[in-house]
Amino acid sequence: SATKQALETLRNRIDETGVKEPSIVLRGGNEINVQLPGEDNVEQAVNVIGTQASLEFMMVDHDAMKDQTGLNRGLEEAERKLTAGEFADDRVLSDWLVTNSYLQAGQRLMYEYVASREGKPERHPDPRFRHIVKDEVLLTGDDVNNAQTAWDPKTNEPYVALDFKPAGAKKFGDLTAENVGRNFAIILDGRVQSAPRILTAIRGGRASITMGQGDPQYQMNEASALALVLRTGALPAPVSVTSVRVVGASLGQDAIEAGKLATSVGFGLVLAFMLVYYRKAGVISVVALLCNMLLVMALLAVAGATLTLPGIAGIALTIGMAVDCNIIIYERIREELRLGKNSRAAADAGFDKALWAVLDANITTFIAGVVLYTYGTGPIKGFAVTLMIGIITTLFTGIFVSRTLMDLLTRRASARLSI
Repeated sequence: SATKQALETLRNRIDETGVKEPSIVLRGGNEINVQLPGEDNVEQAVNVIGTQASLEFMMVDHDAMKDQTGLNRGLEEAERKLTAGEFADDRVLSDWLVTNSYLQAGQRLMYEYVASREGKPERHPDPRFRHIVKDEVLLTGDDVNNAQTAWDPKTNEPYVALDFKPAGAKKFGDLTAENVGRNFAIILDGRVQSAPRILTAIRGGRASITMGQGDPQYQMNEASALALVLRTGALPAPVSVTSVRVVGASLGQDAIEAGKLATSVGFGLVLAFMLVYYRKAGVISVVALLCNMLLVMALLAVAGATLTLPGIAGIALTIGMAVDCNIIIYERIREELRLGKNSRAAADAGFDKALWAVLDANITTFIAGVVLYTYGTGPIKGFAVTLMIGIITTLFTGIFVSRTLMDLLTRRASARLSI
């Protein structure tokens, strides 16, 4: 359905912004709830979410633009007869002008939309930049392969650089070759973004969209948002932002602090249990567990991950799995000691016989983590990443670090293992 397609498109757009663990869920039949933790630029976020990003390329009617005397009379009459809302709607206005013979069938009147002098986000039609276009879409956003923000050193202004797909590049090349000296309109969501003149055939499969007027920072924000929505595709239907709420970070921070406290308490209890129950061998498990946590934090830092509640839950689960790994190994060692083997032989046999049980448990859990990451969204992906990192570090510390320390402890044949 259109709603589900819109949901997926919005998810792709927000993933492009780099927001950590957003929540994007469908509510009811036609409402989408979007939560962006840590997002400071509310205006840009609303712009990214609310833009349909329907990109179209149309030719400006060169002959009709030469004499606009009749069009001017039509606009004066339309302003008297249409409501303010109808007159401001390019589509309604164009239909009225065609019906009353001020425009020919197949023509549309469209305006460029420019920012105010103050650079505010509101954009208004400027009569000096109106265009009569041929109502035939020659290329669309589907023909665009990539869109990136760039900076023009000549004008010192940002613009959006477009790269067309192979088929789109051919169409664009043919279009420009056949219309040298004429203007074509680049239209975004029914508004003319720019209408450059074709100076020569463009065969490189590239085009650019300028950002009109406004201060450089506003233009750069507009260019970044436009490039992002063009990369991720158009929404299947227009969307409207019904409400925007900014929630303070104190509630989420309190929850994170509570999660950290719970994890720390659990970590301490696990250490105490291992020391009491397994004695000297428990010291090895404690060292391995500390190494495990250090590796998890290091890998999360390298990956640039943010520690959130799902991440804390993944760390807590990692602690449990690491302890479970040691318990499986130690119980196998105890069985070997009961058979009368010395400490070194019992340790070697215990690690060897427990290896496949440990691998089986962790590999199956890792597969579950891959599934969660592949099909999950937002917080679920964050949990899955922490879980998979924890499994890798658990296998390393449980099998390699623990065994190395156990070998050091039992390297003498006369050594007695307290377990």
